This record gives sequence, structure tokens and C-alpha cells, in this order.
Amino acid sequence: MRALALVLSACALACGDGSTDPGRVRYNFAVVDGANQSSTAGTGSLSRPITVQLTRDPNGKFATRVLDFLLPVRAFAQGLTLSGEPVEGQLICGEEANAGEPRVVPLCAFTLEDGKAPNVVEKGTKAGQYWMVFTAQEVGQVPVKDSTTVTVLPGAVSASFTHTCSDFAASGGVVPAEFVLDIHGNPIPYRIVSDSLITIPGTVAGAPDARRVTFQTPTEQKRNRYTPIVDDAGEEIAVFDYTLNTNGTWRCQTWGLSNDPR
Repeated sequence: MRALALVLSACALACGDGSTDPGRVRYNFAVVDGANQSSTAGTGSLSRPITVQLTRDPNGKFATRVLDFLLPVRAFAQGLTLSGEPVEGQLICGEEANAGEPRVVPLCAFTLEDGKAPNVVEKGTKAGQYWMVFTAQEVGQVPVKDSTTVTVLPGAVSASFTHTCSDFAASGGVVPAEFVLDIHGNPIPYRIVSDSLITIPGTVAGAPDARRVTFQTPTEQKRNRYTPIVDDAGEEIAVFDYTLNTNGTWRCQTWGLSNDPR
């Protein structure tokens, strides 16, 4: 609580309450096109730039609120057309990204006559959902921010990986999600196909039950048995290689198709 009080106090000193400072300007600032895009992992750019718009508006919002220090950044104006006077020539900047994550290139762009600034975003090679935050700041004014998400999906499956399971016990277990990878090293949703010795209860690629192996303990070791690994469309993308032991333990390997051991 003391830390929270310090944050609130610091914000109050830095930002003011916004209602009595005649030098502060009200703005509308929002992502107006290209929000919430999805793409597969790779080195190219998103299909559309993420465009933000900045306007001065007597009825707009102040940029920085006390809760902005505590909550995720959200749009100030929920719409594709902002009211107010467009701000031309204002520098809009994205945030630095970690290696492999989506990033704005170049990091900053100027608003055009309509107050809009298109931002090209390289999609990156790391699968996941990312917040893209954009900031505008005029001299003497506090910054305004808005954000949107970019979702990066796994790319094409790798053909050259190999992963080895340690011995599992209790006549079954869940094969890890990261045992089938795309060409960038991201896990790809998959399911293992049942055969005469093992049962896979799930049929939805990526779900734990689609990777859960159960079997009856054999009376003699069943060594190096093979069954397909498929994607959500049912296409074979890898090979599951397993051995069942008479003591109820088992081990396995997954193989990319270029390493197919069959």
C-alpha cells in the first residue's frame, strides 16, 4: 500500500489533476486502423500499417491519468474517426521491442495533414500476443498514449527437429507442447495418433489430451514403435517414436519429417 501511495503521489505532482491547469491541452489519440492484427511468424511486415491519429479537442481527454500508471494502456477514443483539429507534424513513436518480437520500423513517424501517422510493424519470429504502444508528445505537454495488440502465430513446421522424452512412469503421461516446433522454434499445436498399443484421448491439436499417452503395461518390451503426429487439419507433420517397458515406464522421441526414422 505504501508503494501504491508513493506512485499516486508522484503522479499527482507530475501530472496535476488536469482540470485547473490552463496550459494543458485536451487531446484525442487512438489507433484508427490496423488494430488487433494477426500474422504468422516471419521476417516480413504486417499486412497493414498500424495507423494512429492525434487531434486537439476541447472535449477530449487528457493524456495521463493517475490510473494509467497502474492499468494497461487503453484507447482514449473508441472509433475510427476522431473529433477535433488534426495535429500535423507531430512525432509519434512506438516502443523498443525485444529480439524476435513485433517492432515498429522506423520507431517514429510524423503525423500527416489529417493528424494520422501510419506505422509499419515487422511481425517478428516469436509466437505470442504483444501490446504495441504508441506515444505522442508536444513540447510543454504531457504525452498521450494508445495501444493495440499484435498476435503472432507459429509459422511453417520445421522438418529437422528431434526431441527425446525422459522415462515416464504410471503407464502414461503428457508429451510436452514444445516437442513439435516451427522453423523459428515456436511450439506448433499437434496431436498424436492412437495405434494398437497407445491411446490418445483427445482430438484437438494442442490440447493436453491430444498429447496424453495411455497404455496397458506390456508383458514384453515394445521398442521403437512409430505413429504419426498431425496438425489441426490432420496433416502429418512429424513422427512419434516410443518404447513401452514391462515395468510400466515408457520413453519417446519426436522427429521432424526430414529425420523420419521409419
